[in-house]
Amino acid sequence: AVTRRAMEGRNVACLLPGAVAGARDSAIVLTAHFDHLGIGLPDARGDSIYNGFSDNAAGVAMILAIARALVHGGPPPRHSVILLFPTGEELGLLGSDYYVAHPLWPLERTLGAIALDAGAPPAPPTSWRIAGGDTSRFGARAVAVGRAQGGSIATSPATPNTDYYPFARRGVPAIFIVPGPAPYEGFTADSSAALRRRWDHYHDAADEWADDFPFAGLQRYAGYALLVLRALDRRGLR
Repeated sequence: AVTRRAMEGRNVACLLPGAVAGARDSAIVLTAHFDHLGIGLPDARGDSIYNGFSDNAAGVAMILAIARALVHGGPPPRHSVILLFPTGEELGLLGSDYYVAHPLWPLERTLGAIALDAGAPPAPPTSWRIAGGDTSRFGARAVAVGRAQGGSIATSPATPNTDYYPFARRGVPAIFIVPGPAPYEGFTADSSAALRRRWDHYHDAADEWADDFPFAGLQRYAGYALLVLRALDRRGLR
């Protein structure tokens, strides 16, 4: 028997004020949802808790690491940075839809939005896809940054698959950075596929923290997003 009742969910947002007068009136949004699927049917191990390690605790952790790097790892950002952690993504982008309908920062003064919600690559990616990057200057900037790092980059249209989409629909330049399927750095195609089979538990109760998870892939993912953010912060969309 199940008793259902409505619950109120809340987004979480943090503001890092920009360091340059004039520029700080515009903001860049970094977003990763913090909700997951909750409790479901037990799997073969009897586990019914969907912890969401790669989807999307990894994205939340990357944004927190990027924020730390912005504060302690070099010049502070010229523009303001909003760290946005929506809820209700798994139910249909509810939190990000709500944010763009009731923005904490004017959308017309939002330079761009970057979403991190593509899982936890178990080794450093060598290719990327920039969803929402096929028609915007922001997407072209992200592609240029990736190519400068030696990566293979593809673009695709924006689709309603994570929290950048409501921004894009409202006219805010928005991208979703997705690690590509090409072999990981230092691995063959076969060993890369084996790593994905070992660690990719998308929407599965087995998607949980493990002491032996290799974090080099997440470091590269976060590093690429940081470089894209800094490029946008430095030059805007010129």
